[in-house]
Amino acid sequence: MVRSKYSFYTYIGIFLAIGMLVVLVVFSTTINLSENTKKIPLPNYIPLSVILLLILYMLYKVFKTSPQLEISQDKLRVYGLFQKRKELAIDQISEIDLFGIGMYNGSATIVTKIELLSGEIIKLAGPNYKNISEIKLSLVKYFPTKIKKANLIPEKWPISAIKEFGEMKFAGNPYTSFNALLMYGIAIGLIITTINTKKSFEIAHLFLIIPVAALFFGLSYQLNYFIFSEGQLIVKNHFLPWVNKQYEINDIIASNFEQGRKASRSLRITTKKFKSSNYQAGSLRDKDWNTLKEEIKKLGIHFIE
Repeated sequence: MVRSKYSFYTYIGIFLAIGMLVVLVVFSTTINLSENTKKIPLPNYIPLSVILLLILYMLYKVFKTSPQLEISQDKLRVYGLFQKRKELAIDQISEIDLFGIGMYNGSATIVTKIELLSGEIIKLAGPNYKNISEIKLSLVKYFPTKIKKANLIPEKWPISAIKEFGEMKFAGNPYTSFNALLMYGIAIGLIITTINTKKSFEIAHLFLIIPVAALFFGLSYQLNYFIFSEGQLIVKNHFLPWVNKQYEINDIIASNFEQGRKASRSLRITTKKFKSSNYQAGSLRDKDWNTLKEEIKKLGIHFIE
């Protein structure tokens, strides 16, 4: 039997909401117990009530979109806070889509959709679960007849044929990308601000290295690029030389593009074992992404749109 496990990011959302709730309760209690403050007039309770409702809604949203699962040979159990417990047999399931598209924190991502004969759809956003690959493997193992046909491993080109494509590189120009321009602007701003202080060098000035380094690494991690070569998909980074992830093309079962609200567009790669990784590539332009999509399809990799 396989049980679902929440990811680190899901726990962060839960603890953040609970922490905000505790702070709000303590703040309200402190005001009410203050010796110099009488009971808060009604209008001042309105913003506190609105904040409380927003926090409770945040908690509700996290748990509602992250049901817990137990998968066994003859049953699929779904439960959790704000979830009606269900025990589903195979004949109650209409179809399982392992590569559906759904929303997660405002951006589209891979969502496993379990459609029931009743019409209800149970959605499992990949980033919500630490063991999403294990969950998908178990669904394929115990409910093979319910897996959507498009999710089945497609036939691939033989390695010899893949190599005939030659090397293809999708890199763009990192130095004129939005990420690089943002780095230039903030770095120049910090330098000008330091110079305008008209003070001699002090040890404290060295602390400016910390935000600059954090900015550099944070934006650089969004500047990956992709190479198809010798039957492999290789992920490298323009500014971080240690990034060098290699995938055998015949081991990739699916891929898709994702766009975060405050992040560069990215390529998500899913292997046959349903291990999934997301690589942002801020230096690629629209024409690069379109060409990359076409090349992925030519190589027999299932592209999710």
